[in-house]
Amino acid sequence: MSFALSLTKVVADQQKEENRRAEVAKAWEVHEASLLESAVETFQKHCTKAAEAQKPEVTVSFEALTKEIPEFPKRILDDAFYYVDKWTGGVTAESWFYSNNGTGVSYTGTPILFAELLERMLAQFLKKVQSLGFSSCQREEGTWKVTVLWGMPDSDELPSRGARKRSFPVQLKYVMLEAQEEKRQRAKSAKAWELHEATLLDRAVEVFRKRCTQAAESQKSQTTVSFEVLSRDLKAFPTRILTDSTYYVDTWAEGVTAESWFYACRGTDLGYTGSPILFAEMLDRMLTKFMCKVETLGFSSCQREVGTWKVTAVWGMPEKDQRPLKFLLERGGAFAAQLQNVILEKQTEQRQREELASVWKVQESLLLDRALELFQKDCTRAAERKKDQATVSFETLSRGILGFPIRTLRDGTYYVDQWSQGTTAESWFYGNKGIKLGYDGSPILFAEMLDRMFAKFMEKSQALGFSSCKREAGTWKVTAVWSTPEKHEQASKRAGDMPEDETSTKRARKATRAGGA
Repeated sequence: MSFALSLTKVVADQQKEENRRAEVAKAWEVHEASLLESAVETFQKHCTKAAEAQKPEVTVSFEALTKEIPEFPKRILDDAFYYVDKWTGGVTAESWFYSNNGTGVSYTGTPILFAELLERMLAQFLKKVQSLGFSSCQREEGTWKVTVLWGMPDSDELPSRGARKRSFPVQLKYVMLEAQEEKRQRAKSAKAWELHEATLLDRAVEVFRKRCTQAAESQKSQTTVSFEVLSRDLKAFPTRILTDSTYYVDTWAEGVTAESWFYACRGTDLGYTGSPILFAEMLDRMLTKFMCKVETLGFSSCQREVGTWKVTAVWGMPEKDQRPLKFLLERGGAFAAQLQNVILEKQTEQRQREELASVWKVQESLLLDRALELFQKDCTRAAERKKDQATVSFETLSRGILGFPIRTLRDGTYYVDQWSQGTTAESWFYGNKGIKLGYDGSPILFAEMLDRMFAKFMEKSQALGFSSCKREAGTWKVTAVWSTPEKHEQASKRAGDMPEDETSTKRARKATRAGGA
């Protein structure tokens, strides 16, 4: 073969090799175009998220963006440099080399620098992003970061919805407007819960104050209340339901929804997915606000018990010689100070009740002594008639006692009508039922008064030394037995005989004297 022919063959072979290289390069170009489309789509998603967050611009790193693209070539670190490790989409390092360096130079197998691959793609990526119509699109010098600006929306200047389909930045402005409207709706929904929550918290504080007042009335200087238990007494408080061992909110008040609670407590940025609300989480969030309100009431200590919904408030006992200050209650002084006043008022009230009770007890003691005297007389008369026992009705006996309360019949029931001088139904009430409960003015049952007095009368009668002294069941009658004379007692004792009737009388008198009559 002549030299000329050999040169022709070299040219042909070289042309053939370059054609092959061009085909190999084309594989990368097709794949690169697909990668760039994916990158632009991903970039648009970042822009949309920023617009939803009411931002007029966004900065995205192209290098970070590529990590979100599954088909993008992978990198590997080797001697402080990142190289392309794995190619995707059927392409090779050779494909990339010939596509970016031309087909005239042969690829020697040298690994491709990842930074070079990014750099060459970023230039094309920027062109595509700039074509989207942003008011500004720039690369941050020395980085792979790209910043685009689309500006804040102006509803008066925005084009029609048909026009926005042709401009991505305009779409972003519409996204911002829609997000603003969505946020307004979420805020409106949140407001419904906030208003309802404020009402519930006010009610909770009011119930808590009542619990504190009840404790103060019982002469206590502190109280512990469970917010969860307290919430059960609140009208329109959300109810709970047990599902898979966990309590969730079951029903909300009218005009309030789980969505309202979600946006009020977690903000309006994230959309509500419809998940049920944990009852414990709702209580916890409310308890924090409840504590803030309770702490303003002036307690010396107000703390939450760790790991519970219990709140302990301490207001302390008043000074020993301190007197109640009514103006605190009347003019709305500090609630804790009011509670100390309640304690003082209650102490004063209880002293007054004790005084009233003692009036009755003194009068009752006098009446019982008079009743016992009459009873002893009845026993003596029975003994004089040669009887060894006597049965007396306490109710009948009471009619002959000076100063004994008088009864009146009303609707088939006897009530105390008139009390003796210095005593009242109130003094009887505190004398018999204690001073803790207040007297409400109800009339006193005559039978109840008799029963209580009769029990004490029986104790006094039984102390007289009778061989038997019993109450007849279901009545106010008492039977006293003082003994049966022995047959041989009719015989003479000591020097002479003693008449039988005299013996019985003396025995009865002896029995009554044993009680101090």
